[in-house]
Amino acid sequence: MNSSSSEALLLEDDPSILWSEEMVGIIYLVLSVFILIFNLIIQFKMLLKINKALSRAYNTIQVISRHHDLNAPAYRIMLHLGICCWLQVFVHAFGGIFAIAHSTFHPWLVKVLGGVLNSAWVASIAFTLLLAFNRFVFVCLPLKAKIYFSRAKLSAMIFALWLWPFGLFFAAYLTPFTSMHFFVHEFRWAHDGAPWSPIAEDCEVFSIILMILLCAVCYVPVFYKLIMMNKRLFAGRAASISERRVLFQGMSIFGYNFLLMFAFGAHKFLFHETRWTFFGVNVLWILNAAINPVLYLVFNRTVRKPFVQLLLCRCPEANKVCVVAVSSTRTNQTVAPT
Repeated sequence: MNSSSSEALLLEDDPSILWSEEMVGIIYLVLSVFILIFNLIIQFKMLLKINKALSRAYNTIQVISRHHDLNAPAYRIMLHLGICCWLQVFVHAFGGIFAIAHSTFHPWLVKVLGGVLNSAWVASIAFTLLLAFNRFVFVCLPLKAKIYFSRAKLSAMIFALWLWPFGLFFAAYLTPFTSMHFFVHEFRWAHDGAPWSPIAEDCEVFSIILMILLCAVCYVPVFYKLIMMNKRLFAGRAASISERRVLFQGMSIFGYNFLLMFAFGAHKFLFHETRWTFFGVNVLWILNAAINPVLYLVFNRTVRKPFVQLLLCRCPEANKVCVVAVSSTRTNQTVAPT
């Protein structure tokens, strides 16, 4: 690309750029890998396998992945939202490698990675909208919640939300008419100068803005019903706590996505467009992938407690009584003290 030759000229004129690009690359790489590992531990229950291995040594069994909260439709949606997040940080890690190496290596490598990055970004907003709609239906239309979010219908919606961005945007990025490129000197991913790139960028931006506005439309009546009317919306204290927890998770994810989209659109008006401005916006993009697992830990004691034990290198005590949660049934087993 022409940008590669111009970047090479800049490197020859100013060798200090090499140091700054390496520093930014290390930040991108370390931050992305850390968040990627964090996502994988939380979203795919690596923590469960580690915790079970540690627990067996002390005659203790803890099963957290079959907890009834974690099998709810909202958590299925957040699981797929988490997949979108780790796909993005996986690509951002390559951005760090590109910055360190001062090269994108091969045009097709950066083309495919850029397509995955933007498609996963659009998909994450779509799943955020589905989560907002889920909260709206449960709070405002509780009698229709099981109808709208039956297992079959939810699976169909999840499939459609994966098919749309990857079947449309990713397929377009594989053509020679548009592409996402990592501009090493500018520390950012952006559309290239191909003929369809302005159209692809506008379609992405407007679709994301529309989905964020629809999220707001879903959350405004929910917020009104919860806060302004101050009525009991859920049957049972346990259900109320669980559903409010999921609601706050969804609203927090929506809030950060709104902030990120504002940063993408408004940074050119609020700040001078320098590579350090692009660096700041890109770091916000990377941190977006950490929001979902952080909220998952904050609001879910079932996952948080063994995770903290893992961080502190603590194992469950041998003489504790343990509860085994199997599917939707409640089966208690008491481990005799040794």
